[in-house]
Amino acid sequence: MGIATSARGRGSNGRLVVGMACLWAWGYVATLSQSLFPSAHVVASIGVEYAYYASQLTLVALALAVTLATRRRLPRVSSGAVVAGACLLAATTALVALLLRLSACPAWALAVCGVAYGVGGLALTVAWGARASVGPAATQRLVLCSFLLAYGIYLGCLTLPLPCGRVVAIVLPLASGMLWLADERRRQRAASGAWPGEATSDEVTAGSTSAAILPWRTLSLLAVACLVGNFVASYLMGASYGSARTIFVGAFLTCAALALATLPLVGDGSRTLSIERVYRYALPLAAAAMLLILAAPGRWTDACTAVLTGVGMFLQALVILKVCETTRATGVSPLLSFSVGQGLVGAVVAVGNVGGRVAAEHLAGDAWLAAACAIGVFALFCLLLMMADDLTRRLLRAGVAPGALPDSASALERDLVEGTVAYARANAASGARDANNAGDVETDAGAVAHAERLAAFSRLHGLTARETDVLAHLVRGRALAAIAERLCVSTGTVKTHALHIYAKTGVHSRQELMDLFEATAPDGREDVATVGGPTGVSTSDASSQEVTYHATRIDEGQARARR
Repeated sequence: MGIATSARGRGSNGRLVVGMACLWAWGYVATLSQSLFPSAHVVASIGVEYAYYASQLTLVALALAVTLATRRRLPRVSSGAVVAGACLLAATTALVALLLRLSACPAWALAVCGVAYGVGGLALTVAWGARASVGPAATQRLVLCSFLLAYGIYLGCLTLPLPCGRVVAIVLPLASGMLWLADERRRQRAASGAWPGEATSDEVTAGSTSAAILPWRTLSLLAVACLVGNFVASYLMGASYGSARTIFVGAFLTCAALALATLPLVGDGSRTLSIERVYRYALPLAAAAMLLILAAPGRWTDACTAVLTGVGMFLQALVILKVCETTRATGVSPLLSFSVGQGLVGAVVAVGNVGGRVAAEHLAGDAWLAAACAIGVFALFCLLLMMADDLTRRLLRAGVAPGALPDSASALERDLVEGTVAYARANAASGARDANNAGDVETDAGAVAHAERLAAFSRLHGLTARETDVLAHLVRGRALAAIAERLCVSTGTVKTHALHIYAKTGVHSRQELMDLFEATAPDGREDVATVGGPTGVSTSDASSQEVTYHATRIDEGQARARR
């Protein structure tokens, strides 16, 4: 465990921001700009939307496939697969540019390219998402900065000549993949002193495969709000590209303004970004745009459409931020969490855009426009009321991700995520430091005794060296995310080892593990004087009753731990 407590330096932070920005910017340039078009003044549809819709539907299909795969075992995503995904995006982008130059571009060919977009894009998103979920909570600021940089790259590409824009669209995914690979190798070297070969190789798939632990309520509200904005914006644009350039420029300026306004709400590690707070000022902006269309139809249509499009795109970024927050705090597998997040975004974008275009073709007219805007305003108002954050504020203060612990989560899931909350409250009441940092200062004699007890406990229960590293932090009451940051690995990797420890020691909660550890003498014998029963719950320390909580034995959780 003699490694740096942070796996990230300034250089790695820069690679994270630039690498993720290149990925987001590629998506914007390849699907929402005219960089790939054969002419800068396209008015009628030329079929590029088929690739866009196919890519979003592919994300939905992949999300369903990954969710179903959790019943068995998630596939491993190697570094080679991530690089292959980047190369696939670059090659397909070049192919789309060639297809669009044909006089009669086949729609099926563009749809096939869209499928490749979805596969390659998800591979890179999951890889970068796993990386963003390793480290302190302040990583959210870096993710938000990556979106802000991506908006700037998109706007910059619009000023380039068409050939240069095509080159940039092809290079962006390659740059993202190469930056990810460079950062993976650097982190592998940084963590090789403690966990050789494991620090990054399994971080994409490691962790819980229970979809119940995902914040479905928050993600659903964000998705529905994004759907409303996409539908109305698509209805206003119709099937014409005539005003697309103006609308998309305004949309990205709106996104940039929202991102800049959100940055002050991102903590320095002591608190996390309040997704609900951002949600509350983004939705009224979209509602105001719809009301302005109702008040002056035809006068501010393009500007209001740009605002609606921008808010919808920013809500998609909030989905990524929410998934990053949940993955870091709960240890859910990044492959599962980011696949589900991208799948929700894909479903919203596909349904909203297709539905809006179909409605514009068959329900055109001022009366239908007024009805669409009125319904949209009412829907956003209802969604705003539904995002109650009383529970969210309590969970944030306790150090648990909001919405991350639904009632359907298993007892072992709940124990590992909530394991430090009671200890943090008890230590705060006694004037101690945060429980995640407690016990860092020890006397030499105490440190030696603790090390001997740790070694004896590990031998007694057959723990591996890596499980012993995790145990050393678990028995001090540290949270999973704090352990992951200290050991330079993902929260999911720590969670997997913690479940193995639970299974080997036969305990069902962190409190039972701590009491069993304290009841083990340095020579490996069990000190029965401090054991209160067969479960090893201590009765000698009265103060422990304040923080003790019990988890019910769940067969499913035990089976997952043994695997």
